[in-house]
Amino acid sequence: MQGSNDIITVGLPVYASPIVWLAMEGLCRQKNTCKWELIIYEDEEQALGIRFYKQYLKRLSKVNCVSFHYKYSKERTALSKKWCEIAQLANKESIGIILQAADCFSEPNRIQTSFNKMSKGIDWMHSAKGIFYYIQRNKIIEFNIGNLPTGLNMCMNTELVRQIPIEEKWSSIDNWLLENILKLKPNLKIFTLENNDYLNGIDTDGFNRISLKRKENYSRPKPPFKRTFITADRCLPIEIYQKLRTWRY
Repeated sequence: MQGSNDIITVGLPVYASPIVWLAMEGLCRQKNTCKWELIIYEDEEQALGIRFYKQYLKRLSKVNCVSFHYKYSKERTALSKKWCEIAQLANKESIGIILQAADCFSEPNRIQTSFNKMSKGIDWMHSAKGIFYYIQRNKIIEFNIGNLPTGLNMCMNTELVRQIPIEEKWSSIDNWLLENILKLKPNLKIFTLENNDYLNGIDTDGFNRISLKRKENYSRPKPPFKRTFITADRCLPIEIYQKLRTWRY
């Protein structure tokens, strides 16, 4: 049950991703009343540094972000380790960790919806659908979870993540997290969000350093992806869409 000190954590692991401004803009445009904290973990090359993120602090505070933590490692760090460390850094009252990707614009209700579900005892939640945008080619595909174990816009029980044994793993991290949480709690309470909030956010390709094989789906989509008539300007504030269309680094 929800307590007066409950807080939810947004974890943002970053590796060589100057496009992280897109994630920060999504967080600054959240619509929520719950308390939340932001934990950023950058490593190795092309790190933007704490000064870059601090420029967003005033805007984040206006949407009830009450705590900000920045961690940097000069060594390349496996994403699996980053999530374990983020869980250890999270507030002791944290009821969930939102998995925020550096190249994704989260829909405005994401934090509040995650808080509402996690405060009711959900251990893992995700969205059934999502829109992916290949920036340079201005192409769109739609994701549908189908029979896959993990979806999008994920959030996981903080206490369970804290118990995951640290392991160096570089790919399929979402599945790795869920598998390890299931080992800790076989009767895991999983919630799949199936409303239309996903139409107000977007995942991207083109400037990321992982999930590179996904690009093939924009020409020949195969499950869990399919063609869609939805356009990127439908899913994003117009100024964000226009910046994406012209942005280079």
